[in-house]
Amino acid sequence: DTPEELQKGLMHREGLADDAGMLFWFGQPPRVVSFWMKDTLIPLDMIFIGEDSSIVNIHPEAVPNDLTSVSSVEPVVAVLEIAGGHAEKLGIAEGDKVDLTRIKPAELTVTDNASPEIDTTSEETAP
Repeated sequence: DTPEELQKGLMHREGLADDAGMLFWFGQPPRVVSFWMKDTLIPLDMIFIGEDSSIVNIHPEAVPNDLTSVSSVEPVVAVLEIAGGHAEKLGIAEGDKVDLTRIKPAELTVTDNASPEIDTTSEETAP
């Protein structure tokens, strides 16, 4: 709900339940975002969700503590992180729709400096 929580994400967690995850809500307008795995101890699947609620890109098994930038490739309104390998295990694929109707995240004003882990202004992030 806050820029600080957005920045922290799933850092420092030693595990993640099979039915758990974290939704990063960017809202309107859609934007290209990039993540890295600094201080993230577990592999994650990053599911990038477009304005029409469809999955535009999935980055499976992001490597713990990797500083390589992972981009949404296309503008998105949200990113869902789940335990690494679970997107494939659950049959989640690009083009699938995500029901966000029950999600009412706080609208955030994310600035260029809100987080070194998330760049909401360009396709690439330089950690």
